[in-house]
Amino acid sequence: MSLESSLREICANLTSIRATERKKSAETLKDMLSRSAVPSLLTDNTRKKSGYSWNHLFGDINDFIIKESEKYETNKNFYAILGLSTSLLNLCVSGANKGSTYIKCDSIVVACFNIFNDNRLRKAVGDAYYTLLYKHVLNIDHYIGFMSPASWESLLDTCINLCLTNTSQLDNLTKLKLLWLVLKKSSGNCQLILPLRDSLVGLKKCLLRVEQDKKVQDYVMEITFLLLEVLSPECRKYVCEFSESILPSIFKFYEQSMDTKKKLLLFRILHVAISVHHPLGKLSSEEGSMANNWVDWNKCKLSILEIVCLEMSFVHRSTKQSAYYATQYCDSFYVVSALIYYQVFNEDMQHRIDEISENAPKRQKRSFNKLKSFKDLVEELRSQHEPIVGIIYVYLKHFDGSVSTTDYVELIKVAELLIQNQNSNINWNEFSGMVCLAIECLTKRRYDTQSDEHLIALWNACVSFPPHIIVW
Repeated sequence: MSLESSLREICANLTSIRATERKKSAETLKDMLSRSAVPSLLTDNTRKKSGYSWNHLFGDINDFIIKESEKYETNKNFYAILGLSTSLLNLCVSGANKGSTYIKCDSIVVACFNIFNDNRLRKAVGDAYYTLLYKHVLNIDHYIGFMSPASWESLLDTCINLCLTNTSQLDNLTKLKLLWLVLKKSSGNCQLILPLRDSLVGLKKCLLRVEQDKKVQDYVMEITFLLLEVLSPECRKYVCEFSESILPSIFKFYEQSMDTKKKLLLFRILHVAISVHHPLGKLSSEEGSMANNWVDWNKCKLSILEIVCLEMSFVHRSTKQSAYYATQYCDSFYVVSALIYYQVFNEDMQHRIDEISENAPKRQKRSFNKLKSFKDLVEELRSQHEPIVGIIYVYLKHFDGSVSTTDYVELIKVAELLIQNQNSNINWNEFSGMVCLAIECLTKRRYDTQSDEHLIALWNACVSFPPHIIVW
């Protein structure tokens, strides 16, 4: 008997009326798929489009799983069979992927939704198909290209329900990874703005449900950032409501010692949230700013300000961390700091800070802002070079018109002193950009002759400074 004939016979017995024969055939098939001969045969047949192929095998394995699920409540050995079924599914699809002889996407989608849409089957074997999608389907570009918008929408609803129920044996991390994959791949391959908007309530529940689990914090932030980034251009009001409700939980994730990539993601979330509420830095009283609830958003702003202050003190204390920030992960932090300080300098937020300070619960580390104006920020530059240089640089990029001539002159004076001191902890590229912006803005305005003296003094300091450090 040929290898293909033996394989056909074994797969035909997967749906036998005798449970022992089904189990024996499944174990034999698992052993055959773990070797090289059968996968090679299936790959060749799939390419030739003749004989028994990977698509036929997937259908037979799916039929076997459904057959085993018929009396799963009374079958004492069902969970052992479920493990075997999961292995067969993974071996089949991964084997087809390995040879680039992919199983038809429609076949996988139909098989999965036949399970997901049946409460009984979903409870029995749903985890096997969730695992299949997570490991071998949603991370393969071939399948992504054949998924229809309707399939993505149904899969999104399925993943939300999975995260909100306790019927699955999958852990929270796997559930959120699957949800993140669906959101990421669907948003990159089709237009799902309205379904995502309508699913925000369910998605928020999914994220808040697992906020205490530190293992899933990365994916909570990944999903939050993706939703804010995708929906903010077209669903601003919904994004305001979503961000105001989810940010208080995300604030709890912040620690000064947290991984730098995680910090980067956190500050990206804060950047989008601030930009949605205050586009181009619009103040709360100005037309163009928006919030679902200004009381809640003002509390969020104070929490953002606290995180910025904590991060500033952390970067200042650590020379190595300062250098690391300056070279890789500084941009988002600088932008968030500049945006929130613009709000502080131009709004009466001090009474809110005092109120929060009095009523705040005790925390191991807490820092409140002492900078009330741009002048204070410049004064802070005298002693705390990093990350103040980067913050001022970004602040001038976005809000140069809000800085007074007097403050520009004071900034030039401080810059002259820093150049004379030749401090090695300063990021001189950002310092050069900051000073150039200050000079450019200052020269566009009318200023007294004393300002000329400070510019000349600055130039003299630069001339005597090593030319390879400052280049204007």
